[in-house]
Amino acid sequence: MGNSIFRVCLFASLLGWLPLPASALTFGDETVTCPLDGKTFIYQAVNSYSQFGMQLDMRPIGALVAPIPMPVCPDSGFVIYRDDFDDGEISVSRRLVQSPEYLALRGAETDYFVAAYQAGKLDEGAWEIAILTLQATWEVQENPKKYKHYAALALTRLEEVGKNFARAGENGEQWWTAKLLVVNFHRRLGEFDEAAGLLAELPYADEPEESGYRVVGERLADLIARRESAVAEIAPRDG
Repeated sequence: MGNSIFRVCLFASLLGWLPLPASALTFGDETVTCPLDGKTFIYQAVNSYSQFGMQLDMRPIGALVAPIPMPVCPDSGFVIYRDDFDDGEISVSRRLVQSPEYLALRGAETDYFVAAYQAGKLDEGAWEIAILTLQATWEVQENPKKYKHYAALALTRLEEVGKNFARAGENGEQWWTAKLLVVNFHRRLGEFDEAAGLLAELPYADEPEESGYRVVGERLADLIARRESAVAEIAPRDG
């Protein structure tokens, strides 16, 4: 199954998937063991897919499902967002899934949103929680009301990621990704002045021409100038 929170293509390597050969979207049965009760169940796993492009929120485009579905324990509703929970985390999770708050959340929200909630309760890092929340926004892209709620939460969590890296004196791949995603979420929420101000603080124009950061920054600058808040791909298609 692998670790679902890392199934994103960061902006630094966004050109890396362009030459890949096309593959059909296929699924296959996979037997999964629920870490909370030890029961096994069948999960429809993605076996192959093709990616042809990417949105500005890093949602991939192609013959695929995005985000990739994660297995969910049938009895408890626990989302298995990674495959290496230790005994302490399992103990915490067993109590968590019995709480009224979790049951309400499980009935109302998407798998990735619930996974982000679980990750917070298990003291995952800010980056991991933010990326799960980001992927949750992909699940509700066609639901404006829920999208607005998810996007606002993702924005807040990504802002915290950026602050954490800044405090640590880091400005690498994850810092850039968090900062550009924050700008895009402000744009998507119609907060164009805020988006423009934050984008102006980023030195994307100083990056090499082929840099993913520069490509994304220039695309965002164009959309913000035109005050466009709709879903947008990094490289617009002709026609």
